[in-house]
Amino acid sequence: MIETEIGELEKLSGIKLPEPVKLFLACNPIGNQLIRGSASWRMFSLRELFQIEELRAIQGCRFCLAQMMGSLHWEKRGKSEIEDTSGGKHPVDHLARTMTFAQGAGDLLYLNADDGFSVWVFYLDGGFIEKMAPSLWEWISSCEIRRH
Repeated sequence: MIETEIGELEKLSGIKLPEPVKLFLACNPIGNQLIRGSASWRMFSLRELFQIEELRAIQGCRFCLAQMMGSLHWEKRGKSEIEDTSGGKHPVDHLARTMTFAQGAGDLLYLNADDGFSVWVFYLDGGFIEKMAPSLWEWISSCEIRRH
């Protein structure tokens, strides 16, 4: 059943997930906390991920979760670039092949499929992005996972 759900998620998102990412998503039920320093994020369940991707497909949004949480979508604000925390500029298309997988304090963690599934954070309060790690596994190895 989980394999079917992940397959449906891939089809809906248009992103082919590598096996380790599929395993990671399948092994993290709702409520698991990822803790790194003083920050923590709650993992989304597969069901929540599917709902997020379904909304993106229906609305044509690249980052609908931000919109769902009250922030306007970047393209609707007329922006063509997103600024990172060090002042670098990234095209809005940076968000096109991403998958949000956790949230904490209003911020969203997402995987970027275009650069080897690196981990990024989207800060809703300022609309900035920051690359947290070049790979999911490098990022996870720096976190504590609290299971609920």
